[in-house]
Amino acid sequence: MRFLIAYGIVSLLGASDDLAMALAGGVAFLPLLLSLATFLFGLPGGWGLYGELGARRPSLREKAVFEPVLAKLRRRGGRMPKAWFVIDDPVPNAQTLGRTVYVNSGMIGHPSLEAALAHECGHIETRIGDRLLALVRLEFPGLRVVRVYIDSIGWTITAKIVRVVSGGVSWELPILRSLWAAYFRRGEHAADRYAKRLGHSFELAEYLDVYERPLDGATPFRRGRSHPYAEQRIGRLLK
Repeated sequence: MRFLIAYGIVSLLGASDDLAMALAGGVAFLPLLLSLATFLFGLPGGWGLYGELGARRPSLREKAVFEPVLAKLRRRGGRMPKAWFVIDDPVPNAQTLGRTVYVNSGMIGHPSLEAALAHECGHIETRIGDRLLALVRLEFPGLRVVRVYIDSIGWTITAKIVRVVSGGVSWELPILRSLWAAYFRRGEHAADRYAKRLGHSFELAEYLDVYERPLDGATPFRRGRSHPYAEQRIGRLLK
């Protein structure tokens, strides 16, 4: 679809057939090449993703709290992120995309910080973070930024149209969406096992019990659910 749209636009601008084919091919296959390179070589997330998440560089105070925890996990054999950034959000949470950890400001200094980071290190070790970023990069970079922006200002239908044009249609198809969601649920259990191996089973279980289990709700057929039910995760951590 990207190829046909790009070819039509370039042709309307008066380009020759050869030039139109070349430009359309670049537009069509650049996201695929970026996705494969991310999957195979672990390319880091770019500035578009950094801006999309509203992230920022950590302050000196935040580094003073965060980096000793990373150093402790490193001594225990934990797989370290290539970089980490802060998202100003009071909810204690963290996420991994590629080999970069994005931590909410509410998690810095939180009693569960070390357990949460052990879990995120598990995403890096099992390469779930790389695969998630590779999936994100199947969308054409510039159009993805546009899509996220217009979605943030409430133009939901327009954002969905841009998502289809930019190559995100596969994530919208119910079957593929369900398969990816099931895969990511298994990845969460794998990251929990990694945190347990680093000695944080009880701390992570306590965090899940306080912050995630109360928010769980029934999801018919688990459609689009990327995380297992918190109670199931707690049960495996304490087993």
